[in-house]
Amino acid sequence: MKHSLFIALILTVVTVLSAQSNYEIMLSRPDIDGLTGGGATDLDGIPTTGLAVGTIIIVYDGSETRIYRLTAGTDAENSPTVIRPDDFADPGNAKVWKTSISSDPDETGYSGGWALTGNTGAGNFLGSTDAQPLSIRTNNTEKTRITTKGQIETYNTGYSVFVGEGAGATDDLSDNKNVFAGYQAGNVNVGGSFNVAVGSEALLANTDGNYNIAGGYEALNKNTTGAMNIGQGWRALYNNTDGTGNIAIGNAALFNNVANSRSTAIGHSALFYADNRAVGRETFNTAVGWNALAGTSTPANNTGQYNTAIGDMAMYSNSNGYDNIGIGVSALYSNHQGYHNTAVGNEALYSNLWGFDNTAVGYNALYSDTSGQYNTAVGAFALQANIGAVYNTAIGHEALVAHYKGSSNTAIGTRSLYSDTVSGYNTALGAYALYNCVGERNSAGGYMAMMNNTTGYRNTGFGGYALSINTTGYGNTALGYDASVSSGNLHNATAIGYASRVSTNNTVTIGNINVLTANVNVDWTITSDGRFKRDIHEDVHGLDFITKLRPITYHWDMHKMGDEVYGRGNDTTMWEGKYDIERVKWTGFIAQEVERAAKECGYDFSGVDNGGKIMGLRYAQFVVPLVKAVQEQQEQIERQGDEIERLKAENQKMKRAFERLGIVIE
Repeated sequence: MKHSLFIALILTVVTVLSAQSNYEIMLSRPDIDGLTGGGATDLDGIPTTGLAVGTIIIVYDGSETRIYRLTAGTDAENSPTVIRPDDFADPGNAKVWKTSISSDPDETGYSGGWALTGNTGAGNFLGSTDAQPLSIRTNNTEKTRITTKGQIETYNTGYSVFVGEGAGATDDLSDNKNVFAGYQAGNVNVGGSFNVAVGSEALLANTDGNYNIAGGYEALNKNTTGAMNIGQGWRALYNNTDGTGNIAIGNAALFNNVANSRSTAIGHSALFYADNRAVGRETFNTAVGWNALAGTSTPANNTGQYNTAIGDMAMYSNSNGYDNIGIGVSALYSNHQGYHNTAVGNEALYSNLWGFDNTAVGYNALYSDTSGQYNTAVGAFALQANIGAVYNTAIGHEALVAHYKGSSNTAIGTRSLYSDTVSGYNTALGAYALYNCVGERNSAGGYMAMMNNTTGYRNTGFGGYALSINTTGYGNTALGYDASVSSGNLHNATAIGYASRVSTNNTVTIGNINVLTANVNVDWTITSDGRFKRDIHEDVHGLDFITKLRPITYHWDMHKMGDEVYGRGNDTTMWEGKYDIERVKWTGFIAQEVERAAKECGYDFSGVDNGGKIMGLRYAQFVVPLVKAVQEQQEQIERQGDEIERLKAENQKMKRAFERLGIVIE
């Protein structure tokens, strides 16, 4: 065997590899040619005389390393020797190590020799052959143990675990209970305790911070004394130094935070440009989603607090806005200084800059609003075009969708107040209510109520399709399903009741044409205060008018009337008893005849209503000419009475004259 100049390193590790130890390392049984027993035997040129049993000899010659352990000799002198080749059969002599990088069979002897630079073949192992754990020591102090269950345990590190070059390098090894895994993870930590850092340079600068968790490359890299922080992801909470109670999960989440506390960022670059003030404060900000609450590119300007952003790029641009909630992709995306806003839905309140006290729930709700205040939009596209208007409420898909300027509108229902842009003080309750409206101060309640109203204003329609015919009319009221005006431009017209129609201005219609009976418990009171009457004349016609009237009985033709009121063929809705009115024999007059009688008398009679599609009579008005007629008759009676009395007196005179003449008149 060729021998070169050896460097010998003699170690005595009695505790680990002594005969009494529970731990062994058995690599191979090297066949070292030329070695013999005896106290004076040299081991690869190193004398063994005087060395104690258990001594480990490591020999390195520049190309290979050989490790030997001295055992009790087998010769008569019974002094420490190396094992001779003929001792291999003795199991008690399996205590010689050799590691080699040489392929020379003289050097390796046994083909299964264990090399420190790599091995081939199977069957070699590092460990024990019995049910005992494997222990690794440094400076004669146990540091690592592999249990029989395969558990890797660490000892005498202050209950800490360090894995990786420079990990926990300056830890004071007191009871810190840290876990540092990765290149220079927790590198300068001294007394910081209960920390977990997994990743290259994670918690690199930490000295005394406690209860921190850092996972990922350079996560919590600059943290020194900050405590109770969680940074998971590439450079999560990278610049944090002494901020506490922060949570950052995602690459570069809370990247610029330095000293602020109680921020939560989950998602790539969430709260990336967080306020980097040196003297921290509690922010109470929460960001969940990619770039959520990222902030402006100048961290010092991002001073907003009490914000919650959940969703991809939710509240992306927020700087000093506060008390905002943005939930959904790009919800409150542009917000800078706005406050007390709530946006729930993708791109809800997307364009808001400094508007405040707004609530938007639904996709694109209040999308365009920049500076509006006190607005509420619930439903996809609700108040989508609103820019700076205030006090508007839109609930329903595309409710107030085109509105951008007017204020104090309320729209509840799908596409209610759909076309409105700048008007105000409108209320629409029901799908498509006030759909085409651009007028102001209208109130509509019911499906498609006032749906055709355009510039009409101060109208009220409650009931499905109520006032649906109105377009430009104003001051009209319709109460009841399909209650409406007969034309779109009336004013001060009122229709009350299902399918009721009012056809003239300043008119009230109660009930539809099929109403059979109208009941009230007392008489209607007609205003008749003389204080408010002028141009008073006693020109009411009496007998001359009344005697021209033709009282009749009749039956109604409601089908014909329905064509006139609703349009030919439109009166198709049926219900039980709809045409019962046709079976009743009515008593009355014919309006056209009454009108003609009044004209013939030169009497402007207010009892005829001919302003609408169907003529009508105000039967109560007939009381006045009837009273006049009675008065005229009374005058005639009185005149006739006077005439009778005069004639009676003359008759008595004549009777007495005849009696004086002796003429008796029977």
